[in-house]
Amino acid sequence: MITPCLRGGHEVTKPVYVEGAEVGDAIAVKIESIRVTSIATASGHDQPVEGRFNGDPFVAPKCPNCGTVNPDTRIEGIGQEAIRCAECGEDITPFRFTNAYTMTFNDGKQVGITLNQQGAEKIAHDGKHYMLTPANSVQNPIVTFAPHDIVGAIARLRPFLGQLGTTPARPMPDSHNAGDFGSFLVGAPMITR
Repeated sequence: MITPCLRGGHEVTKPVYVEGAEVGDAIAVKIESIRVTSIATASGHDQPVEGRFNGDPFVAPKCPNCGTVNPDTRIEGIGQEAIRCAECGEDITPFRFTNAYTMTFNDGKQVGITLNQQGAEKIAHDGKHYMLTPANSVQNPIVTFAPHDIVGAIARLRPFLGQLGTTPARPMPDSHNAGDFGSFLVGAPMITR
């Protein structure tokens, strides 16, 4: 959600080719295991920032200064103003946290604990390392925001996998294909690939 060059809130892989599949065919996907690789993550409640998107903040972020839609970005420092337009340097994030946390996990990835400001900022300065983003990833790590509104909360880690696609097949932003935030799609001036 803080990587405006992506047309959706999440970085996803390309579609999988299924040999012999035809329009109307279905596929069953069985997930045998999920391995958590991140050392830390961040989450919370957010709200869109007016003037930084066309209709849908997940799909069509735009720079409020130069107007570039789905611009490339660079990270300058940490905090909620750290994600900058690569063209003009303007703060570009289409969302702000209203209440959020940074959480780190134990070695076995079974439990996590939310961090104080000092811990959240340490992680924010090296977000790609702590989130273990893949080498070719373009995503801006959410831990860059260094949220720390909730400190010392302990929770079990229960990984899940979402956003596998839609039925019937439709070109749809990854942020909406699980049925979440579908109201943004009603009458939205969508920009598609």
